[in-house]
Formats: sequence, C-alpha cells, structure tokens
Amino acid sequence: MIKKLNKKILIVAIISASASSVNANLIENTDITLRAGISKQDFMFDTPAAHSILDWQGENIGVGLDVKHDLTDNVFTDLELYYSKVKGGEAHDDDISNESYVYSKGGVEGKTKDLKLSFGYKFDLDNVGVDSFSIAPTVGGFYKNINYHSENKTQLGYTLINLPPHGNIPIPYQSSSSGITNETDSDIMGVSFGLKLESRDPIKEKSVIKFDFLLPVHYVGKMTWHKRVPVLNWELENRKKFDPKNNNGFRIKYEKGYKINNSMIDYLKFYSSYEKIIIKNLKETEPNWNYKGKGRVEFEAFAAGIGLEF
Repeated sequence: MIKKLNKKILIVAIISASASSVNANLIENTDITLRAGISKQDFMFDTPAAHSILDWQGENIGVGLDVKHDLTDNVFTDLELYYSKVKGGEAHDDDISNESYVYSKGGVEGKTKDLKLSFGYKFDLDNVGVDSFSIAPTVGGFYKNINYHSENKTQLGYTLINLPPHGNIPIPYQSSSSGITNETDSDIMGVSFGLKLESRDPIKEKSVIKFDFLLPVHYVGKMTWHKRVPVLNWELENRKKFDPKNNNGFRIKYEKGYKINNSMIDYLKFYSSYEKIIIKNLKETEPNWNYKGKGRVEFEAFAAGIGLEF
C-alpha cells in the first residue's frame, strides 16, 4: 500500500515538474504587447449599378493586443488584435457623377475590428557580420470588420425644370434628416505574405519593420438604408474570390521599443502603420434583383500609438 502511494506521489511530482517546465518555457518564449492609439480611417465604395459613391471618414481611438510566440529558435507566430471606435469624422454620399444631382454630408459613428495571424521563419544574420539583426519571411491571414453608419445628414442637390425655350434649368434645393441614415457592416478576409526585419540591442532598444502584401479573397458588405420606405437591405460582394490584379493591398508597420530594466515591463514601444486595401468588380444584390459590374471598395488607415511589452 505504501509503495503504491509513494509511486503515485512520484508520478504526480513528475507531472507537476513537467507542467511547470512547460509553463516556464511558454512564458519565456512569448512576448505580449498591450497598445493604444489613434487612427485616421477612410472606407468607401462605388456601387456597380448606380455608380453611387459613399465615403466614411473616421477619426478613431483604439486598443490592441499583440502576441509573438517562438515555436522553435527560428519558427515563430505573430497574432495581432485591434479594436477601434469612431470619435469624429464625416460621411459623404456622392450622387453627382451618376447624374442624380444629389450630394449629402453628415456625421459618422461606428467601430472596426482587426485580426492578423502569421507564421514566420527567422534568419539570424549575426553570423554574417551584422550585429543583432534578423530577417523573416511570413505567411498568414487577416480579417477586418468595418461597422459604420451615417447620421444627421444634410442633402444638397438640384432638380431640372424644363422651361421652354431655355430647356432644362437646374433648381437647387437643400434638405436634412436626423438619426441614422446609411449603415454598412462589411467583412474583408484574405491571405498575407510579408517580411519582418528586426534589429536589437538587448541592453537598450529594438526596432521592428513589418511589410505585408495583402490578398483579399472574400468581401461582403451588408448595407441598410434606414430612411427608405420600406427600409432597404442590400449587399455588395466581390465577384472573384482570388483576383490579385484587382483585389490587393499592403500594410507597413514600424515599432520602436526602449528597454525597461528591473521591471515586469520589458519595453516601452511606439508604433505607426499605414494600410490600404482595394477590391474591384463587385456584385450588387437587392431583394429579387442583382447586378454584376465594376465598382470598387477601398479601405485606408494611418495609425500611431504607444504600447507596453511584457
């Protein structure tokens, strides 16, 4: 009985020691960064059927979480999560170029969510005469959700009145509407191929530059026009799932970290980034009707902020 009990105690001790070792290695090989910042975002679409252009320009604040984990000495994975909320900006609805002769402007509210996951293989260049420098090709995927709505619009336009013998005479008018007018809930998903460059002074600082080439493979935008009677729900979607010529984008991100000694915080970091995505050739769908044409969707964002790496 005592031998069996001692054997069980030994097994439990071995498992506990192994678990502690695994947890220690996991913590040692993982860098976690909490960040916050501001961004200037621009999301627009040009519909294929009516050539109506709607442009949301948001001034956002956001928070994010970055996790880097070394799977081996050379193989690693990067996870980036970011959430931002609109704190200012304007929405523009342009129906001038399609000869509807209407232009609207209003406020904008909403939020965006971003997820990026990539795997990389690091080539350490210390052995070729470059101190603490590495280069890593990466491959991964991304997901972006844009949920914006326009509100409190002012509409400017003119109607054409036929006055013989002068022909059509433009008569200007102005109107306004309160509350939510137009709303989009848009998802963009795709794959990414990139390059990560890092230089490091383990005592003082480190610098990281990430460049990602983005290939959107799926876009769908669920739109709601609240002021229509009845309320109009319709969708935009990319016609081809893989079309690098027409559906593409890129992101470049720079980080500068300053070492903090004798603290649970490893680095104080500053970052900036620029991103742009373009999707062309869309399908427009309304109840009992759809249209395939050109059109385009564009997302553009510049962001800057501060972070703490643990």
